[in-house]
Amino acid sequence: FEQFLTSYPTHELAAVAQFGLAETYVLDEELEDAVTNFVRVAEAYPTSDRAAEALYRAGRISEDRNRRADARTYYQRVVQRYANSDSARLARDRLNRLR
Repeated sequence: FEQFLTSYPTHELAAVAQFGLAETYVLDEELEDAVTNFVRVAEAYPTSDRAAEALYRAGRISEDRNRRADARTYYQRVVQRYANSDSARLARDRLNRLR
């Protein structure tokens, strides 16, 4: 994934590669790097189909790590930027549970 992103940062599949890279960090239990890379999906590829899901995943990982303020921030971003997405619906639910 890293090699692809370095070689083709603007390719139509770059967001998918960035998301995949984040997933590899989850599998390796390198959760800080996973969050960083999920957030990068939304920042670098905000119109990607993966952007909302990536922010939601960053929120869930943060919540699971008891970083509630960070989780709220990511969930709020999903709701604000991608209000009609499935991830926004899930993020709203998580925000309600964090109150």
